[in-house]
Amino acid sequence: MYLQNYPLDELLVLQSHIHKHFGIKFKINRRPDGFGYVLRLTTVLESLDFLQLILPIANSCPNMEYKYDWDKRFQIEKGKLEKQFPNYRIVSSDSSRWSNYTDEEIAKLIHYKREGKTDKQIALELNRTYWSIVYKLRELRKDGLL
Repeated sequence: MYLQNYPLDELLVLQSHIHKHFGIKFKINRRPDGFGYVLRLTTVLESLDFLQLILPIANSCPNMEYKYDWDKRFQIEKGKLEKQFPNYRIVSSDSSRWSNYTDEEIAKLIHYKREGKTDKQIALELNRTYWSIVYKLRELRKDGLL
């Protein structure tokens, strides 16, 4: 939250209150302006949880919708990026794509690679990032599984 005009002691009180009553843990980050600190969430899931929490109140301010309606904001940003990078698939950050590979996913990955699919095609099939596939394939080759 862009609250750089509050001193650290007041941000700590707010941080504690939000965590105690709503279970959302903001981090304190330094800033070069204001009193030098802001509250910040560090994961997409925490951010989405917070946006859901404030939605009933935030809805009363439709001019700020782009700040609290994640789906709408994502569509706006996605549209801009699609114009700039038409050959790329734009996806939102999602911690589930960073989860460990299941045995089933590894079997599919090996099968797809042996079929001659590209790393990009495999990433789309498994809903993983391109680089995740590249690194996993490297690991599988090193372990003699591919």
